[in-house]
Amino acid sequence: MVGAAQLTPRRVQSGFHNWHYANWRSPKKINCAAAGPPFLNKYLPFWIVPHIQRLLAVLLAAGVIVYPLFNFAPKLYQWFLQDRVRKLYRRLRIIEEALQKELAASQVVALQTDLENVSRAARILPKRNSDLFFPLRRHIDLTRTELATRLNGIRSQTANVT
Repeated sequence: MVGAAQLTPRRVQSGFHNWHYANWRSPKKINCAAAGPPFLNKYLPFWIVPHIQRLLAVLLAAGVIVYPLFNFAPKLYQWFLQDRVRKLYRRLRIIEEALQKELAASQVVALQTDLENVSRAARILPKRNSDLFFPLRRHIDLTRTELATRLNGIRSQTANVT
């Protein structure tokens, strides 16, 4: 019979026989002896337990990666919408800057066409983002009325000249 001093890991020598005696007191084995077999081993076949453990590890890792995306995705979507509105405002600003110059009737009609293109692009914006949509819509309408009064003024001038 082997003495207690030979069963501790410090005194183990090489070879399978001694290794077996050294690991009989491992924390996993002590825990299993005290608490019984692990949960999965109680209710599932032995061969499937490692596969389920790996699956749970992968799902946990995927959850840790995907969870922050659920926080980041709405912010990213909002940023894309704001960027789209910024581009539309940039196009609207170009039209308004062109309105500050002396224009012919054909140039004003071309600006009205550009403004209608901007208005058509603004209709694509989702209505649930009304805080972005309605101010842009109001500015487009103001520019449209300004273009219409400018075109009427140019047409009335040409009518008076002839």
